[in-house]
Amino acid sequence: MKSIYLYTLVLLLTVSCNTTTSQNTQNKAPKYIFLFIGDGMGMVQSQAADLYLRTNEQDSLDLLYLPGTGYMSTHSANSQITGSAASGTAISTGTKTNNGMLGISPTGDTLFSFMNTAHKKGMKTGIISSVSLDHATPAAFYAHRNSRNNYHEISVQLAHSDIDFFAGGGFLNPVNKFQNAYTLAEKNGYTLIKSPENLSSLQPDSRYIIYDSLTALPYAIDSQKNRFSLEMITQAAIENLKNEQGFVIMIEGGKIDWASHANDAATTIHEVIEFNKAITKALKFYNKHPEETLIIVTADHETGGMALGEAVVPYETHYDMLVHQLISYEKFEDTLRKIWQDNPKISFEEVYAHITQFYSIGDNYINFSKDDILCIRRAYDFINNNYKISEKEALLKYNCTNISALALDKLSAITITTNRIVAQKSGIGWTTYAHSSAHVPVFTIGIGKEPFCGLIDNTDISKIITSYIDQE
Repeated sequence: MKSIYLYTLVLLLTVSCNTTTSQNTQNKAPKYIFLFIGDGMGMVQSQAADLYLRTNEQDSLDLLYLPGTGYMSTHSANSQITGSAASGTAISTGTKTNNGMLGISPTGDTLFSFMNTAHKKGMKTGIISSVSLDHATPAAFYAHRNSRNNYHEISVQLAHSDIDFFAGGGFLNPVNKFQNAYTLAEKNGYTLIKSPENLSSLQPDSRYIIYDSLTALPYAIDSQKNRFSLEMITQAAIENLKNEQGFVIMIEGGKIDWASHANDAATTIHEVIEFNKAITKALKFYNKHPEETLIIVTADHETGGMALGEAVVPYETHYDMLVHQLISYEKFEDTLRKIWQDNPKISFEEVYAHITQFYSIGDNYINFSKDDILCIRRAYDFINNNYKISEKEALLKYNCTNISALALDKLSAITITTNRIVAQKSGIGWTTYAHSSAHVPVFTIGIGKEPFCGLIDNTDISKIITSYIDQE
């Protein structure tokens, strides 16, 4: 990251949003367009990751130092706080829709993304995500459904799409009694790749669906071997799609959003860093093609209401503390589920021992007070129905909507409680388990970056990109 950071720092000193890099490139449309979407990545998520790197690794995020800077409004057609499907639709098609709707307007009209325009112009197209390829953000670039939850129908629409390159997590619901979306995709000319070992065999004139054995790529903090990474599949897309007609690639860091929903500061930060690694791959391509390339980095919305500052430790930050968290909330919750299944009467002391192991609780690491331990004890009692609270309080404390659910369905109470305590102690606050209406950043570099500077709306992304594609 450092080499790119130094390069972009020089650019920052020499290039502004209101000038082009040279007279020869003025009014020229980019041939290669990268759109990076950090799902849920507000300004605070990116700043927190940068501060984490500065504190612990004497490094920094490339994305923060791109010379074009702006902000983007994200509201949907029916709410100031958007959902991912509505925001993805606005970004890809240039039209607002209602929360939950995908590629369809509030009045039911079918909306087409700029990927469709690029295909008609002869450009190659790619869609990449760290979550399942039928999830809201990637699906917004090829699918049309009244509900983002129609996963099988969305996977079938992917199989019928004109996109040249897909890579990410596997389908959530590929099979029904009538058809298999994977089989259908193969019939329609896609080659399926399920192992990182096979990426070296990609052919430039073939169409691919590259997907992880699970429905999402692993969290960066969990660093599992023999799995795809966002960085890896971004590089594969660049190599596969480069051609004389140009390309348009959308790359989503989808699990920034998931980690922020769980208020897991450490996992969120690692996901932003992983997202940045994919951006670095695009920047290396840009360095070779500076007069033909545009890179846009933004978000569909902010998640969690993340804040750099916490009342528990006013005027303090302790990002060095987050180094000691060893796994994501998801992996920890899976661990809890397994031990709870084996021993439904597991004691609080045994549960707390696992917390101290995976979150490195103890002297010289992350110190929990008696009050902190009491909060976790209450979460344990809530899971076992020994701590009686109202539905409203359970929603506020644990993001739990069913207080009568079985223990295995309420284990998130412990992970949520632990995540928030660790975040507080590091100097990070959270206001919600959902999305917020905060404007999100827009960072750009390359040909045609100027219209993305200042305050824009999410619908402007598609309109600007489409105008460039139409010039080609």
